[in-house]
Amino acid sequence: MCGGVSSGVSEKDRELIVTQHNTLRSSVSPPASDMMRLRWDTELALVAEGWAETCNTYSDPPARRTVPGTWGELGQNMAVNGSSWSDVIHSWWQGKNDLDKVNGSYEQYVQVVWASTVRVGCGFADCGAFHVHVCNYAPSMNVREMTSPYRPGSSCQHCPHTCRDNLCDCGDQRCENLATLDPATCTCQCLQPFHRQPTCSLSCSDVEEASFCKHSSLVTCSRVHNMAVYCPWLCNVCPFGGHDYNSSSNNTNDNNNKVKTGSTSGSSRCCLGYGGLLVTCFWGVVFVTFRTI
Repeated sequence: MCGGVSSGVSEKDRELIVTQHNTLRSSVSPPASDMMRLRWDTELALVAEGWAETCNTYSDPPARRTVPGTWGELGQNMAVNGSSWSDVIHSWWQGKNDLDKVNGSYEQYVQVVWASTVRVGCGFADCGAFHVHVCNYAPSMNVREMTSPYRPGSSCQHCPHTCRDNLCDCGDQRCENLATLDPATCTCQCLQPFHRQPTCSLSCSDVEEASFCKHSSLVTCSRVHNMAVYCPWLCNVCPFGGHDYNSSSNNTNDNNNKVKTGSTSGSSRCCLGYGGLLVTCFWGVVFVTFRTI
Protein backbone atom coordinates (compact mmCIF):
# COMPACT_ATOMS: atom_id res chain seq x y z
CA MET A 1 0.00 0.00 0.00
CA CYS A 2 1.32 3.44 -0.93
CA GLY A 3 -0.31 6.77 -0.11
CA GLY A 4 -3.59 5.02 0.68
CA VAL A 5 -3.53 3.02 -2.56
CA SER A 6 -3.96 -0.72 -2.08
CA SER A 7 -1.89 -2.47 -4.70
CA GLY A 8 -0.11 -5.57 -5.89
CA VAL A 9 -0.86 -8.93 -7.54
CA SER A 10 -1.08 -12.04 -5.38
CA GLU A 11 0.60 -15.31 -6.26
CA LYS A 12 -2.83 -16.83 -6.85
CA ASP A 13 -3.72 -14.06 -9.29
CA ARG A 14 -0.39 -14.41 -11.07
CA GLU A 15 -1.16 -18.05 -11.76
CA LEU A 16 -4.66 -17.15 -12.93
CA ILE A 17 -3.35 -14.45 -15.27
CA VAL A 18 -0.83 -16.77 -16.92
CA THR A 19 -3.21 -19.72 -17.13
CA GLN A 20 -6.07 -17.70 -18.59
CA HIS A 21 -3.83 -16.07 -21.18
CA ASN A 22 -2.44 -19.45 -22.27
CA THR A 23 -5.89 -21.03 -22.38
CA LEU A 24 -7.16 -18.29 -24.66
CA ARG A 25 -4.03 -18.35 -26.82
CA SER A 26 -4.33 -22.09 -27.33
CA SER A 27 -7.95 -21.81 -28.45
CA VAL A 28 -7.75 -19.16 -31.19
CA SER A 29 -9.74 -19.75 -34.34
CA PRO A 30 -8.43 -20.48 -36.89
CA PRO A 31 -5.74 -22.41 -34.99
CA ALA A 32 -2.27 -20.90 -34.65
CA SER A 33 0.77 -22.69 -36.00
CA ASP A 34 3.31 -20.63 -34.02
CA MET A 35 1.64 -19.47 -30.77
CA MET A 36 4.13 -19.27 -27.90
CA ARG A 37 3.35 -20.17 -24.28
CA LEU A 38 3.43 -17.20 -21.89
CA ARG A 39 5.28 -17.06 -18.58
CA TRP A 40 5.24 -14.55 -15.75
CA ASP A 41 7.96 -11.90 -15.75
CA THR A 42 8.80 -10.00 -12.55
CA GLU A 43 10.46 -7.08 -14.37
CA LEU A 44 7.41 -6.50 -16.54
CA ALA A 45 5.18 -6.77 -13.48
CA LEU A 46 7.15 -4.12 -11.59
CA VAL A 47 6.84 -1.67 -14.48
CA ALA A 48 3.10 -2.43 -14.74
CA GLU A 49 2.67 -2.03 -10.98
CA GLY A 50 4.45 1.31 -11.05
CA TRP A 51 2.02 2.62 -13.65
CA ALA A 52 -1.07 1.15 -11.97
CA GLU A 53 -0.20 2.94 -8.75
CA THR A 54 -0.24 6.33 -10.47
CA CYS A 55 -4.02 5.77 -10.75
CA ASN A 56 -4.08 7.21 -14.24
CA THR A 57 -6.91 6.01 -16.44
CA TYR A 58 -4.86 5.79 -19.63
CA SER A 59 -1.82 3.78 -20.75
CA ASP A 60 1.64 5.13 -20.11
CA PRO A 61 3.71 6.44 -23.04
CA PRO A 62 5.52 3.60 -24.88
CA ALA A 63 8.90 5.31 -24.42
CA ARG A 64 8.52 4.93 -20.65
CA ARG A 65 7.17 1.40 -20.82
CA THR A 66 10.44 -0.48 -21.09
CA VAL A 67 13.10 -2.49 -19.29
CA PRO A 68 16.31 -0.85 -20.55
CA GLY A 69 18.88 -3.28 -21.88
CA THR A 70 16.49 -6.22 -21.85
CA TRP A 71 13.27 -5.51 -23.72
CA GLY A 72 12.36 -2.88 -26.23
CA GLU A 73 9.09 -1.04 -25.71
CA LEU A 74 6.55 -3.28 -24.01
CA GLY A 75 3.04 -4.06 -25.10
CA GLN A 76 0.27 -3.15 -22.69
CA ASN A 77 -3.37 -3.83 -21.91
CA MET A 78 -5.17 -1.80 -19.28
CA ALA A 79 -8.60 -1.80 -17.66
CA VAL A 80 -10.24 0.68 -15.31
CA ASN A 81 -12.92 -0.50 -12.90
CA GLY A 82 -12.67 -4.18 -13.80
CA SER A 83 -14.22 -6.46 -11.19
CA SER A 84 -11.54 -9.19 -11.30
CA TRP A 85 -8.52 -10.36 -13.28
CA SER A 86 -10.61 -13.05 -14.92
CA ASP A 87 -13.21 -10.54 -16.12
CA VAL A 88 -10.57 -8.06 -17.27
CA ILE A 89 -8.66 -10.59 -19.37
CA HIS A 90 -11.94 -11.89 -20.82
CA SER A 91 -12.89 -8.33 -21.83
CA TRP A 92 -9.57 -7.95 -23.67
CA TRP A 93 -10.22 -11.24 -25.45
CA GLN A 94 -13.69 -10.04 -26.47
CA GLY A 95 -12.03 -7.25 -28.40
CA LYS A 96 -11.82 -9.73 -31.29
CA ASN A 97 -15.46 -8.86 -31.97
CA ASP A 98 -14.74 -5.14 -32.32
CA LEU A 99 -15.19 -4.15 -35.95
CA ASP A 100 -13.01 -1.07 -35.48
CA LYS A 101 -9.57 -2.60 -36.11
CA VAL A 102 -7.74 0.69 -35.53
CA ASN A 103 -9.21 2.61 -32.61
CA GLY A 104 -11.31 0.06 -30.76
CA SER A 105 -10.65 -2.74 -28.30
CA TYR A 106 -9.47 -5.06 -31.08
CA GLU A 107 -5.91 -4.02 -30.28
CA GLN A 108 -6.29 -5.47 -26.77
CA TYR A 109 -7.29 -8.82 -28.27
CA VAL A 110 -4.32 -8.73 -30.63
CA GLN A 111 -1.89 -8.24 -27.76
CA VAL A 112 -3.39 -11.18 -25.86
CA VAL A 113 -2.87 -13.48 -28.87
CA TRP A 114 0.31 -12.02 -30.35
CA ALA A 115 2.16 -15.21 -31.25
CA SER A 116 5.74 -14.21 -30.44
CA THR A 117 4.94 -12.77 -27.00
CA VAL A 118 6.52 -14.99 -24.32
CA ARG A 119 6.32 -12.91 -21.12
CA VAL A 120 3.56 -11.15 -19.22
CA GLY A 121 3.70 -9.17 -16.00
CA CYS A 122 0.83 -7.29 -14.41
CA GLY A 123 0.04 -4.70 -11.76
CA PHE A 124 -3.05 -3.70 -9.81
CA ALA A 125 -4.11 -0.67 -7.77
CA ASP A 126 -7.27 0.10 -5.81
CA CYS A 127 -7.49 3.84 -6.27
CA GLY A 128 -10.55 4.30 -4.08
CA ALA A 129 -13.13 5.41 -6.63
CA PHE A 130 -11.93 2.85 -9.17
CA HIS A 131 -9.56 -0.07 -9.78
CA VAL A 132 -6.70 -0.18 -12.27
CA HIS A 133 -5.50 -3.42 -13.89
CA VAL A 134 -2.38 -3.26 -16.09
CA CYS A 135 -0.56 -6.03 -17.96
CA ASN A 136 2.70 -5.55 -19.86
CA TYR A 137 3.85 -7.93 -22.58
CA ALA A 138 7.19 -8.81 -24.17
CA PRO A 139 7.91 -8.85 -26.96
CA SER A 140 5.22 -6.32 -27.82
CA MET A 141 2.76 -6.67 -30.64
CA ASN A 142 3.55 -4.78 -33.84
CA VAL A 143 0.80 -2.27 -34.56
CA ARG A 144 1.66 -2.39 -38.26
CA GLU A 145 0.74 -6.07 -38.38
CA MET A 146 -2.42 -6.10 -36.29
CA THR A 147 -4.41 -8.07 -38.86
CA SER A 148 -2.10 -11.07 -38.47
CA PRO A 149 -1.15 -11.60 -34.81
CA TYR A 150 -0.25 -15.23 -35.55
CA ARG A 151 0.24 -17.60 -38.47
CA PRO A 152 -2.87 -19.70 -39.09
CA GLY A 153 -2.42 -23.42 -39.67
CA SER A 154 -2.55 -26.61 -37.70
CA SER A 155 -1.68 -26.16 -34.04
CA CYS A 156 2.09 -26.19 -33.42
CA GLN A 157 2.82 -26.71 -37.12
CA HIS A 158 5.96 -24.56 -36.76
CA CYS A 159 7.09 -26.12 -33.47
CA PRO A 160 6.34 -29.88 -33.63
CA HIS A 161 9.06 -30.78 -31.12
CA THR A 162 8.21 -28.12 -28.52
CA CYS A 163 4.42 -28.37 -28.62
CA ARG A 164 2.44 -28.47 -25.39
CA ASP A 165 -1.35 -28.00 -25.26
CA ASN A 166 -1.42 -26.38 -28.71
CA LEU A 167 1.31 -23.89 -27.72
CA CYS A 168 4.99 -23.70 -28.61
CA ASP A 169 6.83 -24.08 -25.31
CA CYS A 170 10.45 -22.97 -25.05
CA GLY A 171 10.53 -23.06 -21.28
CA ASP A 172 12.42 -20.16 -19.71
CA GLN A 173 14.13 -19.20 -22.96
CA ARG A 174 13.57 -15.61 -23.99
CA CYS A 175 15.06 -13.41 -26.69
CA GLU A 176 15.95 -9.90 -25.55
CA ASN A 177 16.45 -6.61 -27.39
CA LEU A 178 14.00 -7.28 -30.23
CA ALA A 179 15.65 -10.57 -31.12
CA THR A 180 13.56 -13.20 -32.90
CA LEU A 181 12.76 -16.50 -31.19
CA ASP A 182 12.55 -19.56 -33.43
CA PRO A 183 9.68 -21.64 -31.97
CA ALA A 184 11.00 -24.83 -33.56
CA THR A 185 14.52 -24.67 -32.10
CA CYS A 186 14.00 -22.24 -29.22
CA THR A 187 17.06 -20.27 -30.33
CA CYS A 188 17.40 -16.51 -30.74
CA GLN A 189 18.37 -14.52 -33.81
CA CYS A 190 20.03 -11.39 -32.47
CA LEU A 191 19.44 -7.98 -33.99
CA GLN A 192 22.89 -6.49 -33.33
CA PRO A 193 26.42 -7.95 -33.05
CA PHE A 194 26.74 -6.56 -29.51
CA HIS A 195 23.81 -8.71 -28.36
CA ARG A 196 25.12 -11.93 -26.85
CA GLN A 197 23.76 -15.45 -27.16
CA PRO A 198 21.89 -17.38 -25.95
CA THR A 199 19.34 -14.65 -25.11
CA CYS A 200 20.76 -11.70 -27.08
CA SER A 201 21.50 -9.82 -23.89
CA LEU A 202 23.17 -6.43 -24.14
CA SER A 203 26.97 -6.34 -23.77
CA CYS A 204 27.95 -2.69 -23.43
CA SER A 205 31.65 -3.46 -23.70
CA ASP A 206 31.08 -4.83 -27.22
CA VAL A 207 28.94 -1.98 -28.53
CA GLU A 208 29.94 -0.25 -31.74
CA GLU A 209 27.06 2.06 -32.53
CA ALA A 210 26.03 2.73 -36.12
CA SER A 211 26.79 6.09 -37.67
CA PHE A 212 23.19 7.25 -37.35
CA CYS A 213 23.53 6.94 -33.57
CA LYS A 214 26.58 9.17 -33.52
CA HIS A 215 24.76 11.77 -35.59
CA SER A 216 21.63 11.73 -33.45
CA SER A 217 20.86 13.64 -30.28
CA LEU A 218 19.68 12.35 -26.92
CA VAL A 219 16.14 13.62 -27.50
CA THR A 220 15.84 11.20 -30.42
CA CYS A 221 15.76 8.35 -27.92
CA SER A 222 12.33 9.40 -26.66
CA ARG A 223 10.93 10.10 -30.12
CA VAL A 224 12.00 7.07 -32.16
CA HIS A 225 10.56 3.68 -31.25
CA ASN A 226 13.15 1.32 -29.75
CA MET A 227 16.02 3.67 -30.54
CA ALA A 228 17.74 2.51 -27.35
CA VAL A 229 18.07 -1.03 -28.71
CA TYR A 230 20.19 0.25 -31.60
CA CYS A 231 21.97 3.08 -29.78
CA PRO A 232 22.42 2.00 -26.14
CA TRP A 233 25.23 4.47 -25.37
CA LEU A 234 23.48 7.42 -26.97
CA CYS A 235 20.30 6.63 -25.04
CA ASN A 236 22.14 6.03 -21.73
CA VAL A 237 21.14 2.40 -21.50
CA CYS A 238 24.85 1.66 -21.33
CA PRO A 239 26.54 1.06 -19.05
CA PHE A 240 23.72 0.61 -16.52
CA GLY A 241 21.53 -1.71 -18.59
CA GLY A 242 24.24 -4.05 -19.82
CA HIS A 243 24.39 -7.60 -18.49
CA ASP A 244 28.08 -7.02 -17.78
CA TYR A 245 27.58 -3.82 -15.76
CA ASN A 246 29.50 -3.62 -12.48
CA SER A 247 28.72 -0.59 -10.33
CA SER A 248 32.20 -0.70 -8.79
CA SER A 249 33.97 -0.41 -12.13
CA ASN A 250 34.33 2.56 -14.42
CA ASN A 251 32.12 1.51 -17.32
CA THR A 252 32.56 4.06 -20.08
CA ASN A 253 32.53 4.16 -23.82
CA ASP A 254 35.76 5.79 -24.97
CA ASN A 255 34.57 5.94 -28.56
CA ASN A 256 31.77 8.42 -28.13
CA ASN A 257 31.99 9.47 -24.47
CA LYS A 258 28.23 9.74 -24.22
CA VAL A 259 27.76 8.32 -20.73
CA LYS A 260 25.47 10.45 -18.61
CA THR A 261 25.14 10.31 -14.85
CA GLY A 262 22.97 7.57 -13.41
CA SER A 263 21.53 7.65 -9.91
CA THR A 264 20.44 5.17 -7.32
CA SER A 265 17.61 5.52 -4.89
CA GLY A 266 16.43 3.71 -1.82
CA SER A 267 13.15 5.58 -1.86
CA SER A 268 9.88 3.78 -1.32
CA ARG A 269 7.31 3.02 -3.98
CA CYS A 270 5.39 6.10 -2.79
CA CYS A 271 8.13 8.29 -4.16
CA LEU A 272 9.13 6.35 -7.27
CA GLY A 273 6.23 4.12 -8.11
CA TYR A 274 8.73 1.39 -8.92
CA GLY A 275 9.42 -0.33 -5.63
CA GLY A 276 12.59 1.47 -4.54
CA LEU A 277 14.73 -0.14 -7.24
CA LEU A 278 17.87 1.20 -8.81
CA VAL A 279 16.83 4.15 -10.93
CA THR A 280 18.62 5.39 -14.01
CA CYS A 281 17.69 8.54 -15.91
CA PHE A 282 17.37 8.21 -19.66
CA TRP A 283 16.66 11.27 -21.79
CA GLY A 284 15.07 13.05 -18.85
CA VAL A 285 12.66 10.24 -18.00
CA VAL A 286 13.04 7.91 -15.04
CA PHE A 287 13.37 4.26 -15.91
CA VAL A 288 14.17 1.24 -13.81
CA THR A 289 17.17 -1.03 -14.26
CA PHE A 290 16.41 -4.32 -12.54
CA ARG A 291 19.41 -6.46 -13.37
CA THR A 292 21.90 -4.34 -11.37
CA ILE A 293 20.28 -4.73 -7.93
